[in-house]
Amino acid sequence: MESETNTSGAFLRPVVASVLVAVAYVLAARVGLSMAVVAEQVTLLWPPTGIALAALVVGGRRLWPAVAVGAFVANLMHGAPPLVAACIAAGNTLEALVGQRLLARARFSPRLERLRDVLALVLFAAGASTLVSASVGVVSLCAGGLQPWSRFGVLWRDWWLGDVGGDLIFAPALLTWMGRAQRPETPEAWAKAGALLAAVTAAALLLLIEPGGMHALGYPLEYLVFPLLAVAAVRGGTLVTALGILITATVATAGSSRGVGPFVRAGPHESLMLVQLYTSVVSVTALVLAAVTR
Repeated sequence: MESETNTSGAFLRPVVASVLVAVAYVLAARVGLSMAVVAEQVTLLWPPTGIALAALVVGGRRLWPAVAVGAFVANLMHGAPPLVAACIAAGNTLEALVGQRLLARARFSPRLERLRDVLALVLFAAGASTLVSASVGVVSLCAGGLQPWSRFGVLWRDWWLGDVGGDLIFAPALLTWMGRAQRPETPEAWAKAGALLAAVTAAALLLLIEPGGMHALGYPLEYLVFPLLAVAAVRGGTLVTALGILITATVATAGSSRGVGPFVRAGPHESLMLVQLYTSVVSVTALVLAAVTR
């Protein structure tokens, strides 16, 4: 009886993990595609890339069907015909598999506590594997008649940047959390981590959402978030740093989507582009600093 129970538990664990990954992918895709501007299936904000990469790096390649199902359902729900949705899902899944394989070859640790791990994430996952999904996805849209071939370049650029952001902004928080990066061990350490994240949150809310018209004067106040993230990187470790990056990106995106903050331009596309570039630079800078000070 005990053996049967253990066998059943071992079977249920990957099943539960697969369901969670698929559901998280679909929900995150809804958030990302709600900000689609250039096309219904293309967005500069794509959290599912980070979810898929973290799932395969920490949970293993056996979770790839969950990524495929989540990607297929997400694209189907946002107007893609079944064949096009299947092709896009294949590209999204292959992207995660390529990213996981490249990181495995680099002996990557999801704790992100070494400089080599941060550089591997930036170069192999965000830089290289994302080329797969962008290429397969945009070819699928154009070949399926959903978009004209004349827009291939613009669509590919936005698709790729959205996936890069997913790996640089959302993946670090998931990787460090699921990879069991160093966490506070005492009440005092938890209090310090909470204080660091509270300071980053307060600064982001104050500086990345229009504070009394100060941005209208032309002051680059958004860069004042960097010192607080630097302190979080030096004093809080990679987990706190990754969470601080995620908080900063969330606040910046929320502000721009509502038409407030330093990144607002004439159109939503330009605004989201600036947010994407800013948060990607913030992420790489803070993660490198956290790694070299361990």
